[in-house]
Amino acid sequence: MSEIDKIRCSACGKTKRPTDYYVSYSSFHRDTGKLHVCKMCILDSITSKESLINTLRMIDKPFIETLFTSSTEESEKTGKAVWGLYMKNVSMGQYKTFTWNESDFKGHSNPKTEEVDNSDEVVLSKNIIRKWGRGYTESDIDYLENFYNEYDNTYATDTPVQINLYKNIAKIHLQAEKDLAENNTKSFKELMELSSKLHNDGNIKPIQSTGANDDKGVSTYGLWIKEIEQDEPCEFFENKPLYEDYDKLKKYWEDWFVRPFKNIFNLSKDFNVRDDD
Repeated sequence: MSEIDKIRCSACGKTKRPTDYYVSYSSFHRDTGKLHVCKMCILDSITSKESLINTLRMIDKPFIETLFTSSTEESEKTGKAVWGLYMKNVSMGQYKTFTWNESDFKGHSNPKTEEVDNSDEVVLSKNIIRKWGRGYTESDIDYLENFYNEYDNTYATDTPVQINLYKNIAKIHLQAEKDLAENNTKSFKELMELSSKLHNDGNIKPIQSTGANDDKGVSTYGLWIKEIEQDEPCEFFENKPLYEDYDKLKKYWEDWFVRPFKNIFNLSKDFNVRDDD
C-alpha cells in the first residue's frame, strides 16, 4: 500500500484525505487500502436496511444480521445514526477483513469464529449485558474484556469500587479508539484526559502490581516493604522486641566476645555458655 495524502472519490469526484474513506482489504483497493467511495457518499446513499444491504454489496463489505441488531441498539442508546454505526463497526475488529461473500442474513454465528452451544451463548449474553450493559457490538465486547482482564491481572480488584473503575476506564478507551479511527482528535484528547483523571483518582500507577505473576524483582521487594509498613509500623527497634536482635548477632557478641573478656579480666566468672543457647 502506497503512502498517499489525497484520494479522489469515484462518486462525488472530490479529492479528500484518506481518513475520509473506510478501510478496505479488497485486492482492488490494495494501492490505497481504502474504499474508492468516501464515507459521506456512502452514508448519503443509505436510507433503509435494504439500501444498506445494496451499498454493502457494491463496496464488497458484508452484511451481518447480528451486527446490524447490535448497531441498532447502540443507535437507540447514543442517538447516532444506525447506518453510520454499522459502517464503523463492520470496518473494525474481526469483521474488517470480511467481504460480501461472508455476509450472514439469518443471524448465525460468525463465519470465521468457532461455533458455540446455544445454551452457553444465552448465559454468556446475560452475563455480558449485566457486566457491560447494552449497545455494544461483539468486537466491542472483545475489546472491553481484554482491556479489563489486563487490569484485573495487574492491579488489585479487592473492592467493587476498583472493579467499576477498571470497567469505566475500559469503556473510555473503547470510545477513544473509535473516535481516533474517525479522526475525531478533539474527543479522543478529552477521553484520554478523563482516563488520566480516573487513573489518578484510583491511585493507579504503571509501577503498581498485585505481585501475583512476579517471582522476583522490584515488585516483590516493594510488596514486602508495603506489608511491613502496613502490618508492622515503622518505629524504633527497642520498642519492637519481636524484631530486636532477630538474627541473634547481639547475643553472639555478648556470649563469645564480651563474656570471655570479662572472665579474662576477672570482671565475671561466667563459663556456662553453649552454642545452642
